[in-house]
Amino acid sequence: MGLLLWPAGQPPPGSIAQLPPPLRRLHGGLRSLPPVADVAEQPLVLGPWCWAAPLWGNLYFCSPNFPTGIDHDFIDFSAAGVTSLGQLLHLEQAVAAAPGGAAYALVWTTMLGRYAAFASRFYAVERLAALLAVLPPAWVHAARAAAAELAAGLLQPPALADALAVTVLYALWPAG
Repeated sequence: MGLLLWPAGQPPPGSIAQLPPPLRRLHGGLRSLPPVADVAEQPLVLGPWCWAAPLWGNLYFCSPNFPTGIDHDFIDFSAAGVTSLGQLLHLEQAVAAAPGGAAYALVWTTMLGRYAAFASRFYAVERLAALLAVLPPAWVHAARAAAAELAAGLLQPPALADALAVTVLYALWPAG
């Protein structure tokens, strides 16, 4: 899905190299199609699967302020290995529980892969708030509800496949 949102001719987020020629041609072809849209007759019903929803290349995270998604503006999270909405919420909770010093260093090492941009807890708090602010509130709410059920032992962790099984059915090219 990410290839559908990246501007043609630009390297993928987090990369300084262009795609290999075959993928570059595929990318250019996909970008020449009309934008992918939610074409389902019924609205997307959010649920626990939102916890596993991918942050990057997610059609549903496009908005007027982020028409091609959040991938480019929040590449620091992707580079640090944060891939899903649930992982982002877990990180938010861990950073809030680690006021500084050794506690934050542990979070930075274990959850952010010691990615240099997040060496400062202040920066991490600011960027978490910024990213959570641009995500659709209903998705964040559904993922937080799933996190609470997970913590209470009422839910098995949803997998990426669970989220894709729901969203891929809705995101297609509109019939022209």
